[in-house]
Amino acid sequence: MSVMNRFTNYCYISKKSAEKVGFKPDQSIDEKIKRLKGLTIGGTRPGSTTFLLAQYYLKRAI
Repeated sequence: MSVMNRFTNYCYISKKSAEKVGFKPDQSIDEKIKRLKGLTIGGTRPGSTTFLLAQYYLKRAI
């Protein structure tokens, strides 16, 4: 399957922060996003694709 027909974006979290919020490998993306509450996240400039994608996922977790 070609990856050219879809958007790929990687997100990273430090091991310390992942342990702090209780990330587990078998959790869904939605559950992991909900656990980000209270953390400071960084991104690229407002309006960029990565910024908008982060905004979309964070709104979805509410």
